[in-house]
Amino acid sequence: MEPLVVESVRIHEAWCVLAEELIKWGEFSRAKDLATEASLHARILKDADCYAKTLLSLSNIAFVEGSSAQALKIAMMSHAAVRDM
Repeated sequence: MEPLVVESVRIHEAWCVLAEELIKWGEFSRAKDLATEASLHARILKDADCYAKTLLSLSNIAFVEGSSAQALKIAMMSHAAVRDM
């Protein structure tokens, strides 16, 4: 096993995982803030996997908030993000 060093931990990936956990706990407002920030960083860093995960989290939050059209739009963006980056 390789030791885990600070340089190999990327903060936007940690935010993505934390946002997913917050969704599981029902903390949708905090999860939305973290997922939005993580998606911005992932897009800038061209991290397609993390960007897609954050978009899926934002899609889940939009669905829970009652905006099914927006949830579908964001989910479709997540599939395109993996293809385009």
